[in-house]
Amino acid sequence: MGSSNLSKSAFRMGVEWNLAMNAEAEPYTFQVALDKFMNYFYDECTVSLNEQADDQVEWELQRTYFIS
Repeated sequence: MGSSNLSKSAFRMGVEWNLAMNAEAEPYTFQVALDKFMNYFYDECTVSLNEQADDQVEWELQRTYFIS
């Protein structure tokens, strides 16, 4: 999941989406969105946001964008 904008990571390997709705007015759409979110959230490829993950992201950014 990502932010509310179009990013390079979303086009390449991520998923970014937003949904604003009334769950009572659109129960089917709400349930489909919730199911998709839960599948991504609990997927084995999902990385927990913690200090170690933050360090890995920073290392990747340094390696990708700051090394010539």
